Amino acid sequence: MLTAMRWLAALLLLFAVAAQASERFRLCSPWEVTAPEEPSFNDQNIRFFADHALIDREGVSVLTGDVDVYHEGRRLSAQQVHYHERSGLIEVEQGVSLSDASLQLDAQRGQLWLETEVARFDAVRYRYAPAHARGGAARLERQTPQRIVLHDSSYTTCDAGYDDWRLSARRVILKQDQGQGTARDVWLHFYEIPIFYTPWISFPLDDQRKSGVLAPRIGNAQATGLDIEIPYYFNLAPQYDATLGVRMMSRRGVMLDTELRYLTASQRGMISADYLPDDQRYAENRSLLSWQHSARPLPRLAFDVDVSDVSDKDYFNHFGASLAVSSITHLERRADIRYSGDYFTALGRVQGYQTLDPTIAPEQRPYQRLPQWVLEGDVPGWGGLEYGVRAEWVAFSRTDSMTGQRLDLSPRLRWAAHGPAWFFQPMFKYRTTHYQLADTPEMLDTQQQRHLPVFSVDSGLFFERPLLAQRVQTLEPRLYYLYVPYRDQDHLPVFDSAPLAFGFDQLFREERFTGPDRIGDANQFTAALTTRILDPALGGEWLRASLGQIIYLNDRRVGLDADSAIQTAQHSSLVGELGWRPRLQHLGQHAQDAGVQLRLALQADPEEKNLEHAVTQFQYRTDAQRVLNLSYRFREDRQQQTDLSFAWPLSERIDMVGRWNYSLRDQRDLESFAGFEYNTCCWAVRVVGRRHLTYGGEGDYNNGIYAQLVLKGLTSMGTGIGELLEEGILGYATRD
Repeated sequence: MLTAMRWLAALLLLFAVAAQASERFRLCSPWEVTAPEEPSFNDQNIRFFADHALIDREGVSVLTGDVDVYHEGRRLSAQQVHYHERSGLIEVEQGVSLSDASLQLDAQRGQLWLETEVARFDAVRYRYAPAHARGGAARLERQTPQRIVLHDSSYTTCDAGYDDWRLSARRVILKQDQGQGTARDVWLHFYEIPIFYTPWISFPLDDQRKSGVLAPRIGNAQATGLDIEIPYYFNLAPQYDATLGVRMMSRRGVMLDTELRYLTASQRGMISADYLPDDQRYAENRSLLSWQHSARPLPRLAFDVDVSDVSDKDYFNHFGASLAVSSITHLERRADIRYSGDYFTALGRVQGYQTLDPTIAPEQRPYQRLPQWVLEGDVPGWGGLEYGVRAEWVAFSRTDSMTGQRLDLSPRLRWAAHGPAWFFQPMFKYRTTHYQLADTPEMLDTQQQRHLPVFSVDSGLFFERPLLAQRVQTLEPRLYYLYVPYRDQDHLPVFDSAPLAFGFDQLFREERFTGPDRIGDANQFTAALTTRILDPALGGEWLRASLGQIIYLNDRRVGLDADSAIQTAQHSSLVGELGWRPRLQHLGQHAQDAGVQLRLALQADPEEKNLEHAVTQFQYRTDAQRVLNLSYRFREDRQQQTDLSFAWPLSERIDMVGRWNYSLRDQRDLESFAGFEYNTCCWAVRVVGRRHLTYGGEGDYNNGIYAQLVLKGLTSMGTGIGELLEEGILGYATRD
């Protein structure tokens, strides 16, 4: 009889998926629906309680006064109940109320047939506490066990007496056996202003996907003008779906955005295609095509594809969502097949690039790998010995350039000895590299090769002592020796090698260059010292500081090309890192994810007494909506930037967000935005103004204003500002 509670709850859950009452509805008056206290019985029968009861000769029971009917934690209350035993009909009148732990339903009158499970309630009002939802219906009918009809129904998450927004429908039909519902004459009002209407709509009743129109996205940017996109979702099959968006830009035209997703037990992927015919400003067709695919046909076998293509160099400048996207100069096209064995991994790769910047000379563009094969493995031996090998064969291709094939073999032997307070790891490697070249310059042999040994020893000690507040301090000296003899390599091509950026990790690496085309000569010691303060309350490091330097015993003669100068310095730059994370007592249990974090990385030349590289990052965070970030990045003669970002509530209802990324070297903004979020009980509005530098050297900016209206517990309309803020403000998360 009381399954009517489940019927209405199914409808409410449709509108209130993922609603978090504790956070999203923090500004609302608290709603509490107390579970009825049912008398204790050992069976599952329906129990009737009333002030007065009368059973006539026709088998009709009349209960009056305070009538309560209990069943499975639910209660039906009324002032008058008629129970027709022969037909199984229950009629309730005067102060009808149904309630359980989360739902309260009131009605003027109701009828329920126990055998057929048919029911009808008139003048229904409800409250659903988990979603802070309320509403009503002129009539609620359960016509069959699987079909429910609501007439003149409404839904909102606003406090009683404040219908800031309201969703209404003339007729709603819920088909539980099909997991779908339909509604007719659907209106969405915001402050009594109609902002959406549809004569008919269908929707899912559970977590099953359903085809239909998604919330529109609205924005305004300098590159696109007024930007409105209306996406339509296609539920094609359980294992794949698609979205088709019509994006209307006042300064560009109409673009079609398509996305196809698929997911099976062994593979997943996404295909995206955007097409803008006859751009009004660019006077060309514009397009973007991308495919990301990942497959695991066997437990040890993996296959991955990442392919993208755009129509022109300015595509991301005009339609990119951030400075990082608009500054892309090369689009990667890659397909990998990987096998993982017990002691080895094998990789096959095909890789190419689309160069977007036409000012990059052909000889400066990256080579394509058509294909590349890599085999790498380690086998444990006796007494801590490890036998390993890395083998690579790759064919390089580039238009109007020297091409060739390269085979690089690198067998190695390492002994790993260690104890509780020390480790000692000597390693010997022999590298042999062979080239088969084509389209070579004159006087250059098409057959080239190089052989050289590599020897290194890595060692370290661990000391620790107790400090106050149960903290522990460690002292970790580390000594690393590397020897690589000199080999003349000026005659070898440079397919994929480039100097590695120097930093603390580089102190303990064998290579000065990426790729095997150049193997740097070395006869050097690295001395480094690290200290940590461990805080058990944090479950990690409270402080970490490291300092290190390389002492060169010989000059470094190998360079990227024949014109490279010999490096004669007797020691490297001094490299240091500092990380500090104090625990703030006032944050209590939230200190694990919040507090102050400071990171500092410095690189300095002690002889020249100049700073070569510096990164400083400071963050203060109390929760996901209270974040302050400040960073400074410096690289000598190349970069000097500041970056300030924040998200902070100004009041209970107003949150402010902002970012300012500025180049001190160029004296211009790189990216900046500022905005606010205004919250009420049941709705919020976000407005963000944004400006970012487009790529290409012209110094042009793309300016835009983005707005979003969030109807809590229902939907959001406007531009997806959340992604922009979460990418631009480290540690920030929207309340949705």
